[in-house]
Amino acid sequence: MTDGKYCRFCNQTKPVSAFSPNKNSPDGLRSQCKDCTSAAGRKRYEQNVQDLAKRQQIQAKQAAKYRARTPEQNKRYRKRSHIGRYGYTTRTFAAHLERIENRCEICGCSLEGHRNLHIDHDHSGTRKDVRGIVCSACNHNLGYLSTIGGGQEMKALQLFLAYLDQFSQRRNTSRNLSRPPMSDGSAKRRT
Repeated sequence: MTDGKYCRFCNQTKPVSAFSPNKNSPDGLRSQCKDCTSAAGRKRYEQNVQDLAKRQQIQAKQAAKYRARTPEQNKRYRKRSHIGRYGYTTRTFAAHLERIENRCEICGCSLEGHRNLHIDHDHSGTRKDVRGIVCSACNHNLGYLSTIGGGQEMKALQLFLAYLDQFSQRRNTSRNLSRPPMSDGSAKRRT
């Protein structure tokens, strides 16, 4: 190894100790000296700080605009923008909620006080193909079923049911084999 190495960034020959190791380099050292590496890092940091400051200013303006509205306006805005996508008006949405007695159409849990009601729609059609209003948990489960079944929730549901049925049958078979019947024909209870 030589006593010095040329830094291609500052165009100076410096001692080998001025370069950081790099196992992928033929001579085992970085092509940039430690001073140039530090300067480049500082420059990158300054640029990132400036970019971050710009982003934060934009976000602060948007947040101030949002906060300027009253909570009632924010609630109406969220509701209007959400339900409008699916072909509902505020009246028809309220009528639908009343018709289903403000309960999830799958599990039946109360939707009263839920901030995030989900309007379930057929993903293979348009957004106007609304199937119902559901809670978050049921909406997520429908999403998983859709993913597994390749967009065919019924197919995925049948696969789940077959799997659970198979497990149930195995469990019942193993229970029956491990417990000898009593003299009256009933299974022995564990204590």
